[in-house]
Amino acid sequence: MEEDVIHLGEVAQKVRKRWPTIMAWSVGLGVVAGLVTWIIPPVYQAQATLVLPQMESGMGQLALLQMKSAADPVSILGGVVESHATKVEIAKATGKKLDELKGAYEVETDNAQAQIRIKFKDVKPEVAKQAVEVALKTAEKLDKDLGLNVAATQAVNLKPAVETAAKELAAAEDELLAYQRETKTVATESDNFTGANYLKKLQELDAQLRAADTQWNAVRSVVRSKASRSDDLPTGVESIDSVREKLVEAETKLAIARSKFTESSSQVQQAKDTRDALQQTLRIEASKYAASIDESVNKDAVDLQVRRMVLRAQVDAARKLAERAPGEALEFQRLLRKTRTASEKFNQVNLRYETAKVEAQASRVKWAVLDPPFLKEKPINKGYKLNMIVAGILGFLASVAMTTRRGA
Repeated sequence: MEEDVIHLGEVAQKVRKRWPTIMAWSVGLGVVAGLVTWIIPPVYQAQATLVLPQMESGMGQLALLQMKSAADPVSILGGVVESHATKVEIAKATGKKLDELKGAYEVETDNAQAQIRIKFKDVKPEVAKQAVEVALKTAEKLDKDLGLNVAATQAVNLKPAVETAAKELAAAEDELLAYQRETKTVATESDNFTGANYLKKLQELDAQLRAADTQWNAVRSVVRSKASRSDDLPTGVESIDSVREKLVEAETKLAIARSKFTESSSQVQQAKDTRDALQQTLRIEASKYAASIDESVNKDAVDLQVRRMVLRAQVDAARKLAERAPGEALEFQRLLRKTRTASEKFNQVNLRYETAKVEAQASRVKWAVLDPPFLKEKPINKGYKLNMIVAGILGFLASVAMTTRRGA
């Protein structure tokens, strides 16, 4: 057990004694590492960085994949960039085999910063840069093509539905228009498309007819009253009342003259002529008054008769329309609902169709190139200092181990 114990003091003494050998090994291996680094062909690395600033649901292949899987957008895009289809395109562009891309093509995803770094290593710098450019273009094409296919397919599938909905709407509108042309009544929004306006119109016309009948009965009463009093002189008429007073005076003077003179005397004859003249004047005034009354009554009667005839015709027509209106309004409401339903269906399907068309024409790529493809300034395998330091350290450790065992 004691032989397995390492004494650091003894090791240090051995190292001090053989330090030239140890240093020779360290320097030698470092020089060899430098020579190897100088001899081997340089390897260049091209790189590009993608960033995902936002992901909009329902827009593009990446968003669709996100909706269907639990993976994050960065990993999804990384999968697209690292897909077999992308590698095939790189191999075609660079003239390499797929197996040769395993160590040269690398995709790193950084979820924290929402970035994806594409790297390609090759001894030819132009090949490395070309490979990264092809990877970007292929990833963009894959995303765009798949996104467009989804939207375009949806638009193609919706187009027949839009055409069918448009035909149904046109048929419903034609049916409604034909019915409106044939119907005798018109349902309006003011009566909630029930046809109640026609019943209201009938009631108004019927009330006007009753009022006209009442006026006609009043005129008939006036006519009958006039006929019953045709022998009586009217009173309250200024022209007749004045002649009547003069006639009374003339009768009085004639009676006085007859009491004083004979019938053939000139006084009696003069008083008689005056009385006769006043009687004639009274008859003329009474005839004029009666004629004016007759003319007024007759004119009112004719007007009322005409009005009553018109109102009766209007009431009959309104009654027929009022009886017909509810049924026609019910049919109109049915056709109107059918048209509105067809219109809503067309609008919904057409909106989906137009949205799909817009989405099919829009870009589906929801990522951006943060760093375009570029070459690193120096070859990645030409780190002389690092290689020599590492080789020197390894040589130092190896020579120490060898010196310790040899001394043992």
